[in-house]
Amino acid sequence: MIRFTFIIMGALLQLMIVCYSGQKLMDESQNIFHRAYAAEWYKFSPRLKSLLTITLYRSIVPCKLTAGNLFPLSMAAFASVVRTGVSYFTALLSLKN
Repeated sequence: MIRFTFIIMGALLQLMIVCYSGQKLMDESQNIFHRAYAAEWYKFSPRLKSLLTITLYRSIVPCKLTAGNLFPLSMAAFASVVRTGVSYFTALLSLKN
């Protein structure tokens, strides 16, 4: 029983690390858009203005890590997996009694 507990806790820790990395990537990607949008563009040269426009267009869609191109890895996905696992566990415990 202890061995299975450690295996499950290790899998959850690994999933949390990957989901945290995906969440940080999404957050930093959105920060690029907000910082470029808040820049004082009227002080830039025409070349930098065009590069800023390209950066704004590109950063509208944030970068993300995905699991098999199915769903993005974020802390919300991690919470959903944990919530579903606990739900199944409690359902199996209620069937056992």
